[in-house]
Amino acid sequence: MKSQGFTLLEILVAVAIFALLGVAALSTLTTVQKADQSSMRHSEKLELLQRAYWTMERDFLQVAVRQNRLDGNEPSTYIFRAEENLMESEGQGVAFTRHGWTNPFHLLPRGNVQGVVYRLREGNLERLHTLYPDVAGGTEPKIRVLLENIESVKYKFYRGTTWQNNWTVEREVPKAIEVTLESDAFGEIRWVFLMTGAKLEATQPATT
Repeated sequence: MKSQGFTLLEILVAVAIFALLGVAALSTLTTVQKADQSSMRHSEKLELLQRAYWTMERDFLQVAVRQNRLDGNEPSTYIFRAEENLMESEGQGVAFTRHGWTNPFHLLPRGNVQGVVYRLREGNLERLHTLYPDVAGGTEPKIRVLLENIESVKYKFYRGTTWQNNWTVEREVPKAIEVTLESDAFGEIRWVFLMTGAKLEATQPATT
């Protein structure tokens, strides 16, 4: 008996089926790739968030009980400052000096005390620092962006047995600080950092 081949219609149906399977496979692959890229971006943002936390924790734990001089003037009575629009911050900013700035073998012409400012600027949480705690007028700080796409930053300060929204206390460091961030990627984030709560006696000289 003479064998029959595939008809044109059968061939067209088979081609159509294979084409649909190819489109489905490509769509699945594209979806997996997009999910993988989204996961990587989220992981990168989470890593930046963790770095910001560690940076702030290290800074706040090592606040120096020290009065600062600006441009050779008398030392400020505030050793920890929290002000609206501090250093052009969009909202409240905080400023202080901290110990523990490493200088291996004293290779750099500076000490281990660093002036630090945290501010919100154009949607970025920024950390500013100066090479010396007592700076001359017009000195430009070094700026490091810790987090992007931040809508707001709010602070609370623990003194005695209560939290307060502002810090106007002279010669004293809070016992703790609460930082609340509003982030596009993570929503509201609330961190609490312990601090020394130390006080500077009126007769105690500034340290270096």
